[in-house]
Amino acid sequence: MVNGSEAGLLRSTLMVNVVFSELCGAAFLLFGGTLAESLAPGLGTAGPWLVRALGLGLMCFALLVWLVARAGTLSVGYVHLIVVADIVWVAASVDALAFAAHTLTGAGIAVVATIAAIVAVIAIFEHLGLVRALTAGGRVPA
Repeated sequence: MVNGSEAGLLRSTLMVNVVFSELCGAAFLLFGGTLAESLAPGLGTAGPWLVRALGLGLMCFALLVWLVARAGTLSVGYVHLIVVADIVWVAASVDALAFAAHTLTGAGIAVVATIAAIVAVIAIFEHLGLVRALTAGGRVPA
């Protein structure tokens, strides 16, 4: 468990994750058809539904991250799961760019790469915030 002022960077970064996930999720939900058509025409008729499903998933993820970030005491296990989920997002994005780029337009490739880069930075700062919180004052929990 992480508590106190040592968790400032971690809480702030988790809230950035919440806002970014909500913004992307809302855009994917509201504009799924347009986004799929302009960024990933190779997905065909399934594109709008896939984009909207991704948006719904991001909104749910944002809610879970918000619940973790707002807790009085941060759960190290939950924070680790959030960091892992961010890393999986980045890895899946790299995989999509490597193996499914033919379904994306140039703008689609740019959007996927940009979102992956932002999520990677968020994951790095979440990890740094967690390490800083756990090692504050020389205390490292077992």
